[in-house]
Amino acid sequence: MVDGSDAAGGIKGTPVETASGTLSFDGDGNLTDHNNNFNNFNFRDSGEQSITFDFGENAPEGEQKTTQYGINNLVANQRIDGSAGAQMKSIGFGPNGVLQTYYSDGSIKDEAQVLLADFTNKTGLKRVGSNLFLASKSSGQAMLGAPGEGNLGEVQTSAVELSNVAVNEEFIEMMKAQKAFNANSKAISTADELLQKVINVRG
Repeated sequence: MVDGSDAAGGIKGTPVETASGTLSFDGDGNLTDHNNNFNNFNFRDSGEQSITFDFGENAPEGEQKTTQYGINNLVANQRIDGSAGAQMKSIGFGPNGVLQTYYSDGSIKDEAQVLLADFTNKTGLKRVGSNLFLASKSSGQAMLGAPGEGNLGEVQTSAVELSNVAVNEEFIEMMKAQKAFNANSKAISTADELLQKVINVRG
């Protein structure tokens, strides 16, 4: 490989292949075989040249044909296009209603978003029970938007929702149940008294 600035028609900073081949080594790291694919290469301002590599075939007997020196080295170019697998640890909502997943490698991904609805006339919504409402002609059509936009509120995460029970209605129902219990209790007491009187009369 050579830098593109040394090759005819090359681009500086972009490596250009000059030739390729296969090297074979034994268990001791000695070069045992090699196969070169020789190419004719056009160097900039030099014309076409034949590229060959000498791995020391003609070196004297007993001398090393190739060697590697212990010098400092570094990665000249590195591009990462992926990451290791990670496990999803938890999920949560942000104040803007975005559902986020949290992974073991520290990464966070946005998965979806909760939208809120606003109405021109909120008091015109039709109550259908269980704290649910439907749009009506009086309320107007629902206007959807992300939490925090315009007049829309934000999503409060990691919080317990307040009770949606109508306390006044439940209190009235409790009073009705209590009165019914008292009435039934008196009816039982009256029946018991009458039965006792009948027994006494017979006695």
